[in-house]
Amino acid sequence: MANPWTQPVHDYLFASFTVTPDNQGTYKLFACYGIEDLTSYELVGYNIDSNGVNPLSRTVYSSSGGLFPDLAYCSWQLSHKTNITSGTETFAWCSSSGWNALYSNLLNHLYILDGSTQREFVMNYGPITGVAFSKVDPSIVYIACEGTGSNYTGRGIYKVNYTTGAVLGMLSGSGEYNRTWLKKSPGWPYLCCQE
Repeated sequence: MANPWTQPVHDYLFASFTVTPDNQGTYKLFACYGIEDLTSYELVGYNIDSNGVNPLSRTVYSSSGGLFPDLAYCSWQLSHKTNITSGTETFAWCSSSGWNALYSNLLNHLYILDGSTQREFVMNYGPITGVAFSKVDPSIVYIACEGTGSNYTGRGIYKVNYTTGAVLGMLSGSGEYNRTWLKKSPGWPYLCCQE
């Protein structure tokens, strides 16, 4: 049998990934992959069992051809949550494709996949460098933004309603925690690693 991780070869070229528990107490690996030379850009999931990540359990949640441009899948950070009641998978991510000057306009886009509903929000706070769902408020995703201009105006961590895209404010004192990724931390709405 051929190695499932190399058939096709781009399955393991993850732009970003996250590992989260599912409703049954097991874990799943979710990943975006997209590199400019590929012909397919996708958000996928894999089951993790006692033998590790199972490449044969691959589920495609979103792919090229929908609302999201191909290079949206060249993600910088991916966050995931499951609605306990409905079982709906919800994802949020930001794109790193702005590293390429041809696509720098995608750096301030927030991408949401909520079940089968795709949402793309253009935020006006400079490049988005991190995303994390709130553990306290089920309608909120936090985004870390670098700010705009030479003074980095508006840099910080913002609270965003991921259904409407409404910005509900910037977290007080978050201006220095804006340059890398966000992760949830027990007892805190966000944890940020600064470069």
